[in-house]
Amino acid sequence: MVYYCVKCKKTHEKDELCPHIQRQIKENPALLGEAANFVNIAGQYRLVTSQSLDGMANAVNKVVGSNLHFEGTHQFTRDIQVFNRLNVEAYKNAGYFRSPELAKQYLDNATKGQINGLKAKIVGSGQEIDWLRMKQGDI
Repeated sequence: MVYYCVKCKKTHEKDELCPHIQRQIKENPALLGEAANFVNIAGQYRLVTSQSLDGMANAVNKVVGSNLHFEGTHQFTRDIQVFNRLNVEAYKNAGYFRSPELAKQYLDNATKGQINGLKAKIVGSGQEIDWLRMKQGDI
């Protein structure tokens, strides 16, 4: 694929780097690291917010006969963020959400009032996460 470069006003092949960009990279080699970080983060975001992992899981299931699935990875990631927020804010002193085992133990021994309080804190933390994700998506 040929593309037109607005910097040097010439066309380049897809595997050809414009001399202007080559000069920038020589002057500032840190640009390569920044580009690599961007590509890495963009790829992670795509995996988390799409159902791409579920397609991979289906292929694995056919080979090994398992029932692995990643459907809803976006929701799964949100849930992790909500429970992390419970750990670092709402229950930071008690530490009930430092691990899944501690959270299960808390739920098994919680009174009705504690369960109602937890539900309210989950809703509040969820709203904070949703708002933060919405604002980060606007950037």
